[in-house]
Amino acid sequence: MIGYSVMSTYAVFGLLGTMPTDRDEQNSVWVYSHVVVVSALLDMLNEFESSIIFSIIFARSDTRVSAVHITIFASMLNMTSLVHKFYVMNMVETFGIFIPQAIFAVISMTGIITFRERFRALKDIP
Repeated sequence: MIGYSVMSTYAVFGLLGTMPTDRDEQNSVWVYSHVVVVSALLDMLNEFESSIIFSIIFARSDTRVSAVHITIFASMLNMTSLVHKFYVMNMVETFGIFIPQAIFAVISMTGIITFRERFRALKDIP
């Protein structure tokens, strides 16, 4: 988490501080490679952090599920985050900010209400 915090701070202050103001200088190989490397490191650290957090939470909260399976699940879930970002950005550009939020909220609440008895029954399984 410390690495992610340091890298996020550098991404804001370092990238903004070294970004040239001239439009022609902004299109240089150095600027593009700097942004790509910082973004790749941030994404990698974010995936590591998420995998570790998922592993710790599920290993502590549910003893029937091993941390290895949850780690694999979290890693696979994190690998789809880039595609998910583009999908959500496209939805926001097309429908605005509130309609996608309302749709996701309705789907989530419907799932919670529909499967609430199954969720409650999980605590009774030995």
